[in-house]
Amino acid sequence: TGFLVAPGLILTNNHVIGSQDEASSFVAGFDFELDIDDAQRSPVFRFALDPENLFATSDAETALDFTFVSTKPTSLRDSEPITSFGWLPM
Repeated sequence: TGFLVAPGLILTNNHVIGSQDEASSFVAGFDFELDIDDAQRSPVFRFALDPENLFATSDAETALDFTFVSTKPTSLRDSEPITSFGWLPM
């Protein structure tokens, strides 16, 4: 689980993504929703993470347990801009 906290910036936990190497193999999915029959509704927009642009994480041994990582600017399949999704200001 993660949240957009600025356009193209995800906040998640260090125990979810603990390193840049891990982040480079992750994608973030948006608009994932199940209908009343538990079937996946379409579309789901997937964005590759971009840890080379921005990656910051807490030490795994601290109580903070956070990771910030940026996304690529457009979705993998549909070229949907990340800016079309809302974000939660900190």
